[in-house]
Amino acid sequence: MKAQFLCLANSWKQSGRCVAGLHMSGSGAGWIRPISNQPGGAVPYPTYVFKQGREASLLDIIEVEVTGACPSPHQPENWMLGTAPWTLVGQFARASAYTGLVSWLWTGPQLFGGTGDRIPYSLFAQSPASSSLVLIKPDVIDFEISKGWGGKRKTRGIFQLKGTSYNLSITDPLFSQHLKIFPDGRYTRANLGIAQSDRILLTVSLGEPLPSDGCCYKL
Repeated sequence: MKAQFLCLANSWKQSGRCVAGLHMSGSGAGWIRPISNQPGGAVPYPTYVFKQGREASLLDIIEVEVTGACPSPHQPENWMLGTAPWTLVGQFARASAYTGLVSWLWTGPQLFGGTGDRIPYSLFAQSPASSSLVLIKPDVIDFEISKGWGGKRKTRGIFQLKGTSYNLSITDPLFSQHLKIFPDGRYTRANLGIAQSDRILLTVSLGEPLPSDGCCYKL
């Protein structure tokens, strides 16, 4: 069967990508995260590349083949991909995107039932998650660039949602590429050239449980 969705995330995930968005066809309602049979369900290259030669991007309307819903305890929105190539159907107009998405905004302050940056996977084994994807409009946000283990560059979003503070890893490749020209440090939106009149929306997701601590991190 075919599913069309509005792409609201294309992020790093293990050896591939996590692509997710909102259903725009009759195969479901709400959020959808197409997954593969690879570890963690990561979508491998070049699955998420259209015949036009570019990757799936935010606000693209994408058609994919899916074989059925396959929810996991921590990610109820998962659908298994078929083998057909992905098709770019169209694009959501950026100028009117906020109007079209405002009804989907999660107001918080809790994200996935809590205010921390992670949730033990063992909790989902007892009580499966009701959602693992939300769209939010942060009250304020800064961005932090630093070096992690082995000198690997890390980017994080430090924001408030209804007065609750969060500090979460940024896993969007294009935005991380945009920040490559900036040295380590903490930056306001103005530092990065984001106008105060521009609305910033974030897709927040629950990642795969890490072997080191068995927790699903909010990304």
